[in-house]
Amino acid sequence: MRPVRGLAGRPQPDARAGAPVRAETRLRLFCLPHTAGNADHFRHWQHRMPTGIEVTPVDLPGHGTRLREPLVG
Repeated sequence: MRPVRGLAGRPQPDARAGAPVRAETRLRLFCLPHTAGNADHFRHWQHRMPTGIEVTPVDLPGHGTRLREPLVG
């Protein structure tokens, strides 16, 4: 997999979407937060999922770990 890049083409420091897929992963679930939220809302979902499903929280520009990036719009 290639590193995930932001809309401006810069590599993202906490880009979980670009993380390597584990061998037991059959499905990767990308979780996008609500308008004012961030990826932290999904951090505890992994332990609730059956084996083979990998939860991948996504922070959008201007939120969470990507707070200093310009908002999309």
